[in-house]
Amino acid sequence: MKENYGVHQLKIPLPFPVASVNSYFFPEPIPTLLDVPPMGDYFMKTLEKRLNAVGSSLAEIRRIIITHPHIDHFGSARDIAEKGGVEIWIHETAAQALEEYEEDFLDTNRFFESLLRKSGIPEELLGQTTRFFDWLKGFACRVVPTRLLKNGDEFRLSSMNLRAVHVPGHTPHCMLFWEPDRKIAFTGDFLLKDISSNPLLQRPWVVPQGYRSVTSHARSLENVRGMKLKVAFPGHGEPIYRPSERITELLRFMTRRKKQIRHILSTGAATPFQIILRLFPGLPPDQLLLALSEVIGYLETFEDEGLVERHETGHGLSFRLMDRQ
Repeated sequence: MKENYGVHQLKIPLPFPVASVNSYFFPEPIPTLLDVPPMGDYFMKTLEKRLNAVGSSLAEIRRIIITHPHIDHFGSARDIAEKGGVEIWIHETAAQALEEYEEDFLDTNRFFESLLRKSGIPEELLGQTTRFFDWLKGFACRVVPTRLLKNGDEFRLSSMNLRAVHVPGHTPHCMLFWEPDRKIAFTGDFLLKDISSNPLLQRPWVVPQGYRSVTSHARSLENVRGMKLKVAFPGHGEPIYRPSERITELLRFMTRRKKQIRHILSTGAATPFQIILRLFPGLPPDQLLLALSEVIGYLETFEDEGLVERHETGHGLSFRLMDRQ
């Protein structure tokens, strides 16, 4: 970090397409971790080693703050909390995802398996994707939050007076934490330096009616750009020292992606999988869910704008451009 904010960035390697996750350690006033790695002995030992290197240990942790309920950001929370007296904070809408982790994970798995099949995914690829999803389940377990955060909540960590900001899009539950005076923020997966954070598709029955991942993500990006941040510390990768420029890049990317999908549909109706093949040739199976979320997320925005029509039968799901009179 270019400036000492009284926080330590702890980089933990991951066995996922994204190579590592950042956990941030704040020694004062209460030893706190912002996000923690997946569950497992390797991750606990690595986190312990990183904490030892900055003069602390897992036994000293008294609070965990989670930016969003994904396994690479909360998976080891229960194991750390079991050491005694550890608070766990997360956004108020994410409590169920943690408290009912196993049931919630299986429900999500069933939703995506059905959607993948309807979207035209071949059975071989479907099997590989569902096996990958099953493998991921073992990297977290049920944990009960002790405080549910709301937009605007404030608290002190090290030398910073941080404010919680709800930034739905990557998930409906994402939060960043920023200090308005110095214009720094800890952004989780909402804003990353080298990766375009996917607005992930959600089960319709667990989000507010009309929730749209892509639309919500774009709106959150616009709102955070207005904060004129000077530096952002993300959930993966290196700090971002020109966050507003990075946000502008992402919004332009989203505009280009819309044009690409509309161009594909200009040649005729297509299933989501056919669109994926055009957008992402050679896509690895373990990234198929991310691609599907992105494609259907944009298609949903087109539906809302009256640009495309959904056609769903027992044989599958397809979309076509609406005739413009």
